Amino acid sequence: MTLFLFFFFGSIVGSYFETTNQRIARDDNLILDSNKRFLRSQCDDCKRELSWLDLFPIFSFLLLKGKCRYCKKPIKIDHLISEFLFGMIFCLLILSDNSLNLILTIPFFSFLFAIALFDYKYFLIPKIYLLFFILISFFSLYFEGSLTNIIFASVMTSTVFIAKQIMDRIMKRETLGNGDLFLIFGLGLFHPPLEFSFALLLASSLGIVIFALKNLMKNPIDKVPLGTLLAIGSISSFSFF
Repeated sequence: MTLFLFFFFGSIVGSYFETTNQRIARDDNLILDSNKRFLRSQCDDCKRELSWLDLFPIFSFLLLKGKCRYCKKPIKIDHLISEFLFGMIFCLLILSDNSLNLILTIPFFSFLFAIALFDYKYFLIPKIYLLFFILISFFSLYFEGSLTNIIFASVMTSTVFIAKQIMDRIMKRETLGNGDLFLIFGLGLFHPPLEFSFALLLASSLGIVIFALKNLMKNPIDKVPLGTLLAIGSISSFSFF
């Protein structure tokens, strides 16, 4: 029963962040609409305001067969993916033996995977997400962190920054965004050094594999969504250690 409740709560959070991601991508106001009213969820096509029956995570999508109740146009599957992903992440957090309080881990991984989903689609990290993510990371030091976390995070982030400067000059283009650097620093504050190192290793390994496979398939790419890969590395490290 507890797992189901956490999955349901996680899917609600996932639904919220997917909607917010779309609004950020369109550069919409995140609080008020054009009439200065508080924003309500609406269909992306017909703009009809949705009732709570249309917003029940996962189940509404399945019951409506992936179509808007009013205009019958397809609902983006991104909503379903986000709801399911966040539901699974919340279940993973409750099952973890890690002693860090859920009050911290839930917002930390919520903002991390909101960043991951946005970066996957747009190769960009929203500043508002990054701000909350860094604040939560610093706050986590009060409960579980130590001076070692701060020193190790600073050293690793500085190392990545220097490598970025070198690669930028060699490639003659930006190889790593500043948002990625702040994200790496936040992960270092939250995770103990061993967990943090494993997360970075896994993320970089996945990036190399994706880059190599894309080029072997004659579908060359010049960048990968590092924020997404760092989120995978972070949740894997948190669960494993």
